[in-house]
Amino acid sequence: MHKLGHLYGNDDIPHEYGQIFTYDIYPNYERLTVASDKKQIHLLLQLVKGLSENFGILYVLSSPRLGHPAARYQSDNPCNYEELELFLYTFQEYFEEDGRHNLWIFCLDDDSQVIYDKHNIIYCYGDIEKFKNEINQNGYTEKEVNIPSPHSHYYHPEHDKNEDEIMEYWEWKQFELQEMDD
Repeated sequence: MHKLGHLYGNDDIPHEYGQIFTYDIYPNYERLTVASDKKQIHLLLQLVKGLSENFGILYVLSSPRLGHPAARYQSDNPCNYEELELFLYTFQEYFEEDGRHNLWIFCLDDDSQVIYDKHNIIYCYGDIEKFKNEINQNGYTEKEVNIPSPHSHYYHPEHDKNEDEIMEYWEWKQFELQEMDD
């Protein structure tokens, strides 16, 4: 199952990026943009490992299917790496195969954050050198990461139960969606 598709002729087919990344420098920050066709949760965990022992989680549910409000859900308490790992692997297939959400992992001890969005792209901020080293060790190629246009998001009924389960996994603080959440 895939979470992102694009048009090929008259057909909507799963979109694949390969294993690519882009490094960008902006006036106030640097960003590493990473796209991979598989094992995004494993990669995300590799990227954040060793950064902090205090992680915050922001789960952005932008296209709910079960009556939950479309909103930002922030974990009420920080978690350590092992708790983060258990959470991410518990819902790995849901995160990797369903396009109804974005996931932000941020370090409470520094300015590092990793965002895994519904376009199967991981955005890295903070310790860019660590992130680059991780990407290089995994054989990624530097190439522009572009979201296909037009594109589609897949919402799989098989993952509806995960939408409910994730809402019960942590104590969440609920906030309104922001314009950048789309």
